[in-house]
Amino acid sequence: MVPLLAYTPYVALLGLPIAGLVALLGRRLPAALIAGSAIVLIALVAPRAFPSEPEVSPAGPGVRILTANLMLGEADVGAIEEQVRDGAVDVLSIAELTPDADAAITDSEIAELLPYRVAEPQRGSAGTGIYSRFPLERLPAAGATGNDLPTIIAAASLPGGGSAEIYSIHPYPPSSSGGVAQIGRYLESIPSADPAGAPRLLAGDFNATLDNATVRDLLDRGYADAADAAGEGLSWTWPQDLFPPPVTIDHVIYDERVQVLEYETAELPGSDHRMVLAGLRLPATG
Repeated sequence: MVPLLAYTPYVALLGLPIAGLVALLGRRLPAALIAGSAIVLIALVAPRAFPSEPEVSPAGPGVRILTANLMLGEADVGAIEEQVRDGAVDVLSIAELTPDADAAITDSEIAELLPYRVAEPQRGSAGTGIYSRFPLERLPAAGATGNDLPTIIAAASLPGGGSAEIYSIHPYPPSSSGGVAQIGRYLESIPSADPAGAPRLLAGDFNATLDNATVRDLLDRGYADAADAAGEGLSWTWPQDLFPPPVTIDHVIYDERVQVLEYETAELPGSDHRMVLAGLRLPATG
């Protein structure tokens, strides 16, 4: 049931036509129940397609953050390199980072544009990494192996003397009861936003949409989703084609002191995920 919740926007979209069809068949009560449910879902989902008014106007540095899932390290590093260069990316968060992919990134122009690196490449899907234009310091993180809990957290030293905490996110998919429980543990291990601390940026493949209760619980702890705030909350990120029906499981999430300035997705050849690029304005910190 948890993976099916990712398709809530499709149920909202199809609910009213199905209710009309049922009504034409003479089943008025079921039609009314379906229509009522669809209207509720539309009211919950539709705001994602409209930008929200910013609650804050921070005066700190701008940060452009890109997240990409390499699909077991097979994605085209050249496409990421082009996006980093042309998109003036400051921070790159990578999921499914293998040793070979990490070596390819290190040998590419990415290493010149983003010379600071905190990475844990692994064979399979568990490797993650952060590459940055700003100096990085690795921070202690819950979890020690794979993607059972966050393993890559870094403090980025920003222009003006401030800093930001960067998380490279990639929990297991909720394709089993164990995976569902693991996503809960993973996101619960992320501290609530601290208004007195450094702003926290969470970027990666969350393997969950905004319809997942664990993601909503995270947002309720002082965070916001960049796509939702920019009115792009229904722009899909997985898969890149149209089967299965695409959903939005890759996110850039930040604490509520941050303002989103722009948001876009881009194709990534060789991967089953689209890249996500978010331009953010951070609070001024000293």
